[in-house]
Amino acid sequence: MKWEKKTWMGVIGCILLTIIMVAGCGSKIKPPHDVISNAEMAVSRAIEADALSYAPLDIRHAQEKIAKAKEFMAKGNHEEAYQMAEDAILDAQVAEAVTRAEKSKELSQKMQDNIDSLRKEIDRTQ
Repeated sequence: MKWEKKTWMGVIGCILLTIIMVAGCGSKIKPPHDVISNAEMAVSRAIEADALSYAPLDIRHAQEKIAKAKEFMAKGNHEEAYQMAEDAILDAQVAEAVTRAEKSKELSQKMQDNIDSLRKEIDRTQ
């Protein structure tokens, strides 16, 4: 059986297309060093805001996810490492937000207590 020129061109085109598709699918995600660093900085900011006292579980989850991200990266699974690092950033941000909210509540309660004390003092002096 003799192949015509058009058939050969079609076969070559399919082979080239397959090679291009495999090369595209085989491209690796770069190691997420920056995202892991951002996660570590987010955890540090939350800890500086006193999240260990107000949101210890969220901070622990963030730290565990950073550790997992580093493990995934060491194994060459950069996509999973990237996702874990992103999750860690979110957990750290939640911890920081919870901490700030709790501190605001405490400050508000102290201010209310001061107002109540001042009112009692005013009532007593009148």
